[in-house]
Amino acid sequence: IYCDSIEISEAIEELFSELRTTKAAEKTYRTNLKRCINAVLSNLLFNYGDDPERHTMYHRTDGGYPKSIRYNPFQIKLRGVKAVADGLEELEYVEGAKGYKHPVYHSGKLSRLKATPAFIEMLERQTGLTPVHIQKYDSPELVILRDQKGRDIDYPETQETRDFRDQLKAYNRALDGSEISINPSYEIPPHEIHNTNKKHYHRVFNLGSFELGGRYTGPWGQTASKETRSQILIDGMPTVECDYAAQHLHILYHWAG
Repeated sequence: IYCDSIEISEAIEELFSELRTTKAAEKTYRTNLKRCINAVLSNLLFNYGDDPERHTMYHRTDGGYPKSIRYNPFQIKLRGVKAVADGLEELEYVEGAKGYKHPVYHSGKLSRLKATPAFIEMLERQTGLTPVHIQKYDSPELVILRDQKGRDIDYPETQETRDFRDQLKAYNRALDGSEISINPSYEIPPHEIHNTNKKHYHRVFNLGSFELGGRYTGPWGQTASKETRSQILIDGMPTVECDYAAQHLHILYHWAG
């Protein structure tokens, strides 16, 4: 998610001066800091506009910021993001919580931020910047290749990878033509958080090979509970989810004759 409007340029200059007064951001390189102000601010505003209680999650380790332009086209870096996040907390513009990882079960939460209403009001009053100025920037790369440790890695373009990407782009364009939502009469369980704007697919291949993985993933519905999925509407119409028992085994037996 990013923004390139006149309003955000003014907001970046305003925040840059203020962040320079904080301990968190006083020594961060100017270019890196300004890029990361744009990224953090755009995500905060986008999420606030959709739901004022929604948090923006971010990484506090290098692993969350790929060096390859393929996966990180704006070259957002850890040091800059931490400086902006911690500086905004110092200025009391956001409410934040650090992430954690369980030492045994390898579960946990990413660090997260939530803009305060006072921050949103200040931005609009002083720079004219509001959530409506923010544009949605989908996954910069629709075809993702990961190594043995699950890290995104670069790869040479081939006709196969271009075909994968073209197919995904066509399918995502088709999804853009439909409104996918949850029945308004359904009460979503409190432990489920869904951003219904997140409906585009990408593919993830594993272990450095395009022969392994390739699952289509991305939309919010894939992580929804069975009960919530039954309440999905497409263009206001109810949907039915077909479930075929042992489908892959049946396909294999069919191929075997």
